[in-house]
Amino acid sequence: MDPGAAVVRRRSGAPAGRRRGPSKGDRREQAIVEVAAQLLQSRPVEDLTVDDLAAGAGISRSTFYFYFDSIDAVVRALAVLVGDELGQLLGAPHPEVPPRDTIRSNVEAYLRRWRRHGHILRAMQSRYELDPWLRSYWDGVSAAARNRLAQFIDQERRRGRATGAVPAEDLAAVLGAMAWRCGYEVSLRSTDTDDRTAEAMTEVWARTVYGTADPAP
Repeated sequence: MDPGAAVVRRRSGAPAGRRRGPSKGDRREQAIVEVAAQLLQSRPVEDLTVDDLAAGAGISRSTFYFYFDSIDAVVRALAVLVGDELGQLLGAPHPEVPPRDTIRSNVEAYLRRWRRHGHILRAMQSRYELDPWLRSYWDGVSAAARNRLAQFIDQERRRGRATGAVPAEDLAAVLGAMAWRCGYEVSLRSTDTDDRTAEAMTEVWARTVYGTADPAP
């Protein structure tokens, strides 16, 4: 993840590739975001202070407030970076690829993101109920992900590979909630159980969507 580059594009509104390079202000903003991401690996967001971020970025407290008006604003920037990536993970099924393989590859990619960004996602979740902007943004990310999964299920049903009477959007909501909790817990543990978690999630998804643990292509 390159927090600074993405934050610069988000703030400026300019398409990628149209800037000659980050300005001094962009680099300071980038530094603040990177320091926050680093600190969140070892402490909860509630323990972060403006002084911590300013010192880590090599700027004064007053300069920090030129770029962000609060710790929550920094968390929002981090959430946007991770949310954009997490929301695009679901790969489309292919007629010649066994459905279980497609599910497994998507599950593994999802858990890898939690390994990389779990400290940010946990911080975001802790601020979700307290920050209306963050709640609105993440609800949008979640809705987009559910829609992609529902489209996946509907597509497989049209192909005759998946069956079921439960509306695809309802299945997507339940499977998405399960995936979020599994990812959250994986991010708190050692990597020893990652493969087992991925296999269990794959089993549940396959049986839920296809009615069998090993659906035929």
